[in-house]
Amino acid sequence: MHPQQARPRSLQSTIVRTVPRAPAPLRWLLGGASRLAPRVTARWGEARFLTPLRQRGRTRAPEVWARAAAEPFPFEDLDLASWSWGEGERTVWLVHGWSGSSRQLAGMVPAFEAVGWRVRAWDHPAHGASPGRRTHLAQLSRVLAAAALRFGPPDAVIAHSFGAAATSLALARGLRAGRVALLAAPAELEHFGAVFAHFLGLSDGVRRRLQERVAHRIGGSWRDLAPERLAPHLGAVPALVVHDAGDREVPVEHGRRLAAAWPGAELVLTEGLGHSWILSDAAVVERVRGFVTAERAAVLQGGGAVRVGGRSPVRGGRREAEGGR
Repeated sequence: MHPQQARPRSLQSTIVRTVPRAPAPLRWLLGGASRLAPRVTARWGEARFLTPLRQRGRTRAPEVWARAAAEPFPFEDLDLASWSWGEGERTVWLVHGWSGSSRQLAGMVPAFEAVGWRVRAWDHPAHGASPGRRTHLAQLSRVLAAAALRFGPPDAVIAHSFGAAATSLALARGLRAGRVALLAAPAELEHFGAVFAHFLGLSDGVRRRLQERVAHRIGGSWRDLAPERLAPHLGAVPALVVHDAGDREVPVEHGRRLAAAWPGAELVLTEGLGHSWILSDAAVVERVRGFVTAERAAVLQGGGAVRVGGRSPVRGGRREAEGGR
C-alpha cells in the first residue's frame, strides 16, 4: 500500500455473513457479563482466545505419516512434535494454522518428495501432538525462528491461515526463506478478534479490552503486526497467495488485499474448496509445488482455468486485476 493511499475499510463487517454463533443462552450470559463486568469478561475472553481447540478426527493421508521421521524440536520449555520426509538438499516447511495441525497439510508431502525435496513440519505449541495449553502470534513466529536455528533456513514455506500470519511476522523479524506460499491467509488480525467476539456475543467494549490485553502479550498492536502492513517490506521474498472465493473463516478479500500489499505477489483464486480443502486439492498442490520449485505449472499458467476436483476453477496468473493496487 502506498503511503498516500487511504487505509482500506476493515474486514470485520464481513463476519456476520461468514461465521456461525455460539448457542443463544451462552451469548446472552456473556452479553450480560460484558455490560456488568467488562474487565473480568475481557480477562476471561483473553484466556479463551489464546487457547486453541485440539482437533480430533481421521488422519489425512495415513500412508504419508507412516513414513514420517520424528525429529526432536525443543522450543522454550516445550518439546514440539516434529517430523520430516526425504533427505533432499532443498527444504520446504509446512506451517499449519490456529487450532489445526501438521496433518492437515499431509497432501503437500508427496508432491515435494517426488521432486527430491526434504519436507519439515511440526505442531505448534498447544496444537496437535505438541504440549502446551495457550499460545499467541508472537510465540508462533518465534517457533519459526527457532526452527531455522535448529534445522537451517528453509528454501520455502507453505503456510495456512493463522500460520501465514506467523510466517509473515517471522519474515519481518529476520527469518530467511526463498519463497512463501500463503493459503487462506488473513490480511489483518482484527478479523480474528471480531470473529471471536461475534461468536460469543461479547460487546465491542470487551472486544477492544481483549485485543489490548493480547497486544500487550504479543508486544505490538494488532494493526502493526497485520500481514498486509508487513507485506510491503517483504517483497524480496516471492509470494504466492491462494484463497478460495467461498472461504467462510477468512473471507477472500483478505487474500486479495494481502496479494496487493506484497510486492510482486501472485494471487490464485479457487472456488468450492473453502478454508481447509484448499490444502489437499490436487490442482492447488501442483500450483504450489510449481511456484515453490520455481517451475511453471503448465496446466495453470497464463491466467487460464482448470477444473478443481471436477467442481471449480483455479484462476491464476500475475496478480488479478481486482487484487491490484
